[in-house]
Amino acid sequence: MVAGNIVEFDPENNTFTLPKEKAQYLTREGEIYNFAASMQWIPVLAQVEDEIVECFAKVVAFRTLPIIGSTKLWPRKATKQ
Repeated sequence: MVAGNIVEFDPENNTFTLPKEKAQYLTREGEIYNFAASMQWIPVLAQVEDEIVECFAKVVAFRTLPIIGSTKLWPRKATKQ
């Protein structure tokens, strides 16, 4: 966190601090969007990550199926016959 310049380290007191301009994003006291509230959803999404990836893989596989008699792939437009 220190190397990423997110928190500051005071070697004399051996303490870490979160600067006010960054704290406003992580607390309800700030007037700026609270990212902490959004971050609570990351573990929830992680639980279904495999299913999400599988859905995208199925869509990609479906979209790349060739139309019989055509060399075109996606997007497919309806043609008059």
